[in-house]
Amino acid sequence: MQNLITLEDLSNRLRSFDLPHDVYCKARGECSCSMHHPHRLHDDLKGTRELRRKGIRICSSITILARGHSDPLPEEVLQVEAIKKAVENERSLRWARFIPPAPEPEPAPEPEPAPEQEPAPEQELAPSGKTKAAAPAEGSPETHTPKKKATKKKATAKKAPVKKPGRGK
Repeated sequence: MQNLITLEDLSNRLRSFDLPHDVYCKARGECSCSMHHPHRLHDDLKGTRELRRKGIRICSSITILARGHSDPLPEEVLQVEAIKKAVENERSLRWARFIPPAPEPEPAPEPEPAPEQEPAPEQELAPSGKTKAAAPAEGSPETHTPKKKATKKKATAKKAPVKKPGRGK
C-alpha cells in the first residue's frame, strides 16, 4: 500500500503545481502524465506531404483552493521542487498523512422475534396491552390492597425580611 498525504494551502490564494515527468513519475514508478496526439502535416524534402501523429507528454498537475485541502495524493509529490519550496521555505503549504477511514462494521443480524402467545382464556387484555388480573373465582376471598394515607406537609412559617441599617426609607 502506498503512503498517501494531503496538502493544505495556508495562503489566501489559489495554488497550482505541475508534476514534472522526470521527477514525479520516476519517483512514483509509474507515469501519471497524459498523452496528446496532434495530427501534423509533414513536408518531405521530396515535396510530398504526409500526415503524422506525434505523441506529446503532458504532465499532470495539482490545484489547491485558497485555504483548501487537496485530495489524497502519493507521497512522491513532496519531491517536486515547487511543492518542496512552498512547504519548507515559504511555509504557504502544509502536508499531513492521510489515514483512510475505517470500514463500517456490518450490523449484527437481528434476532427473530419470539412467536406471540395468546393470553389464557381467563385473562383479558387491557387497553394498554397488559393483561388484567382474572376475576376471583366464586367462593374465594377477594384480595384487597389498602391505599396509603395521605400525609400532610408541615407548614413552614416565612421569616420576615431583615432590615439593614442605613439603607432606604
